[in-house]
This record gives sequence, C-alpha cells and structure tokens, in this order.
Amino acid sequence: MDESTLFIWQINGRSWQAYHLQSGLGAVADSRGAALADWERLWNSRSTYKVVDGPPPQPRREYGETGPAIQGAEHYRKGYAVYRELLKTFHADVCGDRTFSGDEVTAALIRLWEAVS
Repeated sequence: MDESTLFIWQINGRSWQAYHLQSGLGAVADSRGAALADWERLWNSRSTYKVVDGPPPQPRREYGETGPAIQGAEHYRKGYAVYRELLKTFHADVCGDRTFSGDEVTAALIRLWEAVS
C-alpha cells in the first residue's frame, strides 16, 4: 500500500496540529508529541504514513498565479470612491450606536449601484 503523508506543525505558541491530508483527519494538542500520539490513536494503524514537519501546501489556484484584474475596470474605480464615502458615513466610529432606517440603507445601496452602473 502507498505511504500517505501526515503534516505536523505548530499553529500558535501553545498548540500543535497533526493533519492527514488524504483522509482529512487531524489532532490538536499542547505539544508535538501529544499531537502525534493523539493522531496515532485516532489513525489506529490503518496504513503506513510519513511525517512531514510543516503545514500542508496551499491549494493551487485554478487559473494560474493571479486571478482576473477586476479592479482595473473603469466602473469599479468610479464605484470605489462612493464605497469609501459610504464607509466613512456608516462606520461605527463616526455614528456610534445610531441605527439606520431601511430607507437610509436602501438610498446608500442605490447610490453605490448607480456609481458602478
């Protein structure tokens, strides 16, 4: 049987995670040894595996390294200025505990919609 891969890495200052990419099973514990022991107890000797120190690789993007540059479209640039203005208007630091009516929110959404249309 082919050997599968168990990734084990420290996820913050206090925890370690063991994750088996092929099965989606994993364990989290206070130390590397405890995470590995919890994983082995969970795995119950189903097959052989190799341990790799470090997190699993990130999934590749379907369309290469970068996605389409939507931000470059003219109507998105026009709408961004309105978006920033509305963000300043409705931000909690500006208006505190004030609540907004449905009419006010609808008017803001229509303004944003018209800016990008």
